[in-house]
Amino acid sequence: MGSVEKIVDVNAHIEDLQCEIDVNGNDAVARISFSNLGYGDITAIKFNARGYNSFGDIVPVNGKDKFFLIIQNIVIAKNESIMNLKAKLPDANIRKLELEECQICYSDGSVVSYEGENRFAFELETIDNQEQLSALHKLYDEKAMFKLKDYYAKGWVCSCGRYNSYNAVDCSLCGKLKARTEKICSDENLNILLEEYRISEEKDREIREEERKKSEKERWKRRILIGVIAAVCIVLARPVLNVVQISQRTTYQSESDMKKALRGVWTHYDDEYREELKINIRGYDLVKRWVSLGSDSDMELEIREWNPEQGTFTISLGTYTVLKNGNIKDEDGNEFEKGGDWEYIDSGI
Repeated sequence: MGSVEKIVDVNAHIEDLQCEIDVNGNDAVARISFSNLGYGDITAIKFNARGYNSFGDIVPVNGKDKFFLIIQNIVIAKNESIMNLKAKLPDANIRKLELEECQICYSDGSVVSYEGENRFAFELETIDNQEQLSALHKLYDEKAMFKLKDYYAKGWVCSCGRYNSYNAVDCSLCGKLKARTEKICSDENLNILLEEYRISEEKDREIREEERKKSEKERWKRRILIGVIAAVCIVLARPVLNVVQISQRTTYQSESDMKKALRGVWTHYDDEYREELKINIRGYDLVKRWVSLGSDSDMELEIREWNPEQGTFTISLGTYTVLKNGNIKDEDGNEFEKGGDWEYIDSGI
């Protein structure tokens, strides 16, 4: 166990009192900060004040070295801190301000007076065992960190470090009962608490593991659900996609109707509308010719499948689609118009 030395003013109702001065034109404004020690919610506070100029000289107010600085219409909850509480000073020459608590009004209507500084120095025994400290924080109070110290007529200091008057039965900071805290912080009970903490941690680990498994299970359920929804969407989308595709094609009642309609020569033109590629559909055969090469380039291919309901037919090199405008389109994007001659074309070679 280690130790920590502390000094408190047992008569104080606030602590950590600080003040800074801002000058705005012809006005000097004090910015005051302090912590309420927990005897009640503060609604007004009166300070004994003494002001100094930039040279350290006292600035008299109404011919006196000291004056009252009163701040009203505030609400500062017990054990809470206030920052930059502003108060206009009676003399714009003040650059430094010494403040001392004088009187405090609480929300219950009571008024207390500061009886003057009464400093009390004491030493606290720290709980250095980190596991014991974790047990205290989890199972008793998160502010606990010392062994309770009883100074009897002078008061007592709680495990959270707050000084309390001798007649206080519970702590003004953490709210724990003195007798309960004293018992909990004994060596014997710290060990008991430690065992309870270890059991609690094990249960927490089991709960976390169950939650992890549950979360993993829910995650897999979501994945499966998303997969099912995606599959359903694909199934439902296929007919719609098919309808859209069909709407962009020419379809036929039968295979014979399709063969009859497509029989003959079809020509693909380049950007300048010059013949570039031809196909000649002859029943079950399709002859493909590159115009610039003439009949020497003819490629005879078997039409393997006719699909009149889809408006397509297939050869070994791919599938041709009959467009809505009646033209034929191959898989390379070449579009063929009905018509054109089919004879030998001299390439000039």
